[in-house]
Amino acid sequence: MAQAAATSAPAYDSADLAFFENVLDDLIGKLAIAGLTPSMDESRDALRRQIGAKLFECARAGERDHVALRQRVLSRMFPGESDLPV
Repeated sequence: MAQAAATSAPAYDSADLAFFENVLDDLIGKLAIAGLTPSMDESRDALRRQIGAKLFECARAGERDHVALRQRVLSRMFPGESDLPV
């Protein structure tokens, strides 16, 4: 019988996930205002998935610092950029 490999992924509760969704929506909005989002809906979905993946790479369970998380995600997505929407 095969055993599932243990993962080191953090466990998030529903409050964490709601917070992360809020940060994701905010990031999409700020990038759109800055003109950094694609214009086609399919590309926007791909961007949302990409940002969502980065958000989970940067997030910590129980985190509630919206600005700090948003900045970490942006710095990973756009390394070396200094004029990103904060």
